[in-house]
Amino acid sequence: MTALLKAIDNPEILPDRYHGIKVLHLHVDDPIPMPRAPERYAIRVYPDLARYLLTFNHPNNRKPKPSAFAKYARDMGQGYWAFTPESIIFSNRGVLEDGQNRLHGVELSGATIWMMFDFGWPEDLIQCINRASSRTNADALTVNGYSAASATAAAIGIVEKYLATVGSPLRWSQRLLTSSESVERYTEDIKAWESAGQWGMRVYNATQGLGPSTWTAAYFLVAKVRGADVAGAFFLAVIDETDEPGSATRKLKSHILRRHLKDTASGDSREPMENIVRAFNAWSGHKPVGFVRTGGAFVLSAVRRA
Repeated sequence: MTALLKAIDNPEILPDRYHGIKVLHLHVDDPIPMPRAPERYAIRVYPDLARYLLTFNHPNNRKPKPSAFAKYARDMGQGYWAFTPESIIFSNRGVLEDGQNRLHGVELSGATIWMMFDFGWPEDLIQCINRASSRTNADALTVNGYSAASATAAAIGIVEKYLATVGSPLRWSQRLLTSSESVERYTEDIKAWESAGQWGMRVYNATQGLGPSTWTAAYFLVAKVRGADVAGAFFLAVIDETDEPGSATRKLKSHILRRHLKDTASGDSREPMENIVRAFNAWSGHKPVGFVRTGGAFVLSAVRRA
């Protein structure tokens, strides 16, 4: 009865739970819990609290990764961030040992996020935890049961970069998709991506050049603009060399044959996609094709509509 009255007098210690996990109402300037044995709580983290918790960061912690917490921030801001068993970890001395990038993400996003926290872990165990590696976008597709996850995840990234820079003389954008964004892009049109992946492998097997992801991305873009039938006809002509000698498809295959992604004339990483798009535009318009020349700057071409 006495404990219940104390809880009523101080609502901060009410035994409420979030997803079955005991909630700890932690605020800016509150002391960091330092239990003798590890304890786990759900905590509602807001930007000011995240900023405060980061002041307890271990001085020898790994350098923050701006690209990582920028991705986290986008997920948080868009409501993708999930409450999972992956904890923000504090040692038994009240030092932040793991989770700095996630806290930076909360700070950057401006969102309020529920997170799992562990307090009271011995520092010697933290050294093992810090060797873990992050999951990739391909891992996210694999977990969801999607096929050709590695090539497809890379292709989704290529499409994103292409759409961000088409019509621009700039090189690829540095913006990287988060795992949640990659899954969202895929699930928006699963059949289109499955078809693109199949065609990407077919062209790669016929040329052994560039890599499946580049061909997958190229097919996806062409099919979106001109339809699957037109895209299939173009790529089939590249594979089987059914067009006349000197045609755009024959020249493309000859140009790409056994060529690696880094084997570019211009030094621009967009060049492989540009040459594929140029070949398609020339093929669909019954015109001769010209590829990117050595040392030549170029503006990324859009897939030409009918």
